[in-house]
Amino acid sequence: MLGSVNVASVIGEAWATERTEYIAKIRWYDYGVYKAVDAEYKNSQLPVGGEYSQDENKSVSWNWRNSLSYDKVFNGKHALTTMLGVELSSTKNTGYSSTTYGYLKYRGKSFAQVPIVRTNPYGNTQSANELLEKFTRKITDKKTNQFGAYLTMNYAYDGKYVVNFSVRLDASNRFGRYANENFNPVWAGGLRWNVSRETWFNKQNIVSDLSLRFSYGYQRNMATNYSPSLIVKVPTGSASEITDQNTGDDLLEISSLPYEDLRWEKTSSYNYGVDMGLFQNKIRVGFEYYLKKGKDMITSLLVPREYGIENMPVNGGSMNNSGWELSVSFTPVRTKNFTWDMGLNTSKNNNKITEVGIQNLTWRTVVGGEYYKKGYPVSSFWAFDCEGIDQQTGYPIINLDVHDGSDPLNDPTAYMRYAGKLDPDFTGGLTMSFRYKQLSLSTNFYLQVGGKKFLMTAYESQTLPSEYENLSSELNNRWKPGDTNAKFPGLPDKNVVNSLLPDTKTYTNVYEMYNYSNVRVVNASSLKCNSIALNYSFPEQLAKRFGVKYISMGASMSNPFTIASKDFKGRDPEVATGAQPVTSSYSFNLSVTF
Repeated sequence: MLGSVNVASVIGEAWATERTEYIAKIRWYDYGVYKAVDAEYKNSQLPVGGEYSQDENKSVSWNWRNSLSYDKVFNGKHALTTMLGVELSSTKNTGYSSTTYGYLKYRGKSFAQVPIVRTNPYGNTQSANELLEKFTRKITDKKTNQFGAYLTMNYAYDGKYVVNFSVRLDASNRFGRYANENFNPVWAGGLRWNVSRETWFNKQNIVSDLSLRFSYGYQRNMATNYSPSLIVKVPTGSASEITDQNTGDDLLEISSLPYEDLRWEKTSSYNYGVDMGLFQNKIRVGFEYYLKKGKDMITSLLVPREYGIENMPVNGGSMNNSGWELSVSFTPVRTKNFTWDMGLNTSKNNNKITEVGIQNLTWRTVVGGEYYKKGYPVSSFWAFDCEGIDQQTGYPIINLDVHDGSDPLNDPTAYMRYAGKLDPDFTGGLTMSFRYKQLSLSTNFYLQVGGKKFLMTAYESQTLPSEYENLSSELNNRWKPGDTNAKFPGLPDKNVVNSLLPDTKTYTNVYEMYNYSNVRVVNASSLKCNSIALNYSFPEQLAKRFGVKYISMGASMSNPFTIASKDFKGRDPEVATGAQPVTSSYSFNLSVTF
């Protein structure tokens, strides 16, 4: 093969059409429903309404890429491939978003006036309506410019031994004014031995194909959401909160301190793999083991409130990740009229914190899986210890006893229980396809084993729920006066107060602790059917009768069903954990080729 040089230049420009959406989320409640479900709330005078969101976005982007490649084979055995290129791109987004409560979709698409205060039916006490704080108006303008240069080289000897190397440099305006971080160099290299190309390999007939591979890569990551400059913003709220009442001067609050000393997060990756075919490639197997070592991970440091913020980022963590991935594909049955194909894939990841920096230790960090504790895997989380329901008051009973030898002042887990980790222990996919003559059926499943998560919050606060909240059917079985065996707490009343936790610096109440207690932790294991598709291809002779070459018709379903842990008690796992339900879709198709 002669050497060749190819220069390619590509430029493109895309305009995203202006889009406005009006979203009415499922927050609709009628007074009659509340009377049937919750007679204790029938005296509420709050208007019935929903949430109205409006988004408008416009995007302009362009991309320019140049590449220079060189390919040549020497003496019929040495093959060399190289490529050098540069890439420039820019994306500019402009838009805004706003959210308003009180939208009456089924009453003339009008808006109700959301009250400033809420009235508690018990004693007619009033409190500020926290929904007003959720009214948002936000400008979403953003511009991203990027420049990249890359080099790849690949050498192969006689198709048996392969060596490759690649390096890339990137620059972006998202790096801000970090003079030492203008470029982000990453590189990787790999080796591959195609064992099946060796002359001695064909002396057996079990393994039909075999190759071994190894690669190493080094990459760096910059947390681009931090800046080396001090960033201040106008406070959100009423006029009295954005203007000094004594001087009339505009007020500002700190959004982000200047972070000039942040370093790159560094990761080294090792990958070992084997690919093989068995029995004339009727069975294909791929296996890979990987090891990733990260250091200078960015963690959060708690700082005094005098700084104007509660925490700041620092390079203080190290973590090791290891795991494996396995994929198998084979055909259990193959005849003239019937074929059954299967594909399996699974993986296992293990991670462990080897070093942590100073973190922002609060109980909220702990329940969110954001607390990196030495000796525990990433995504570990803790929960409050709920010992049941007080059958006299309906309040949750929370055990805040401090574990022996623990320090509640510096470690929130001292008075909480380890609940597990958010990440699953095992995940796997299964695909199967069946063909009988012209009829074919294909399915796709996803299996998750292990992992824990919290159910959605039972009560948003220590006050009575409002008609703006989505409430779980669990409330139908809540404690009521006279109950002696209730498993779910009753409605909060005026006697619910915030109390000081053992850390002597944080206040909360039993209802908030119940939301993040061990009784709200569920097993996240599930088997999900992603899709089922059925297709029939008409015989060629029949198609010709219609004057066409080919006709096929089919139907498919996406997300038809999910089998979840019994902890969900038959409820949709997505809804039970506070997310939107997964949408199932059905489609029919007819394909004709003339």
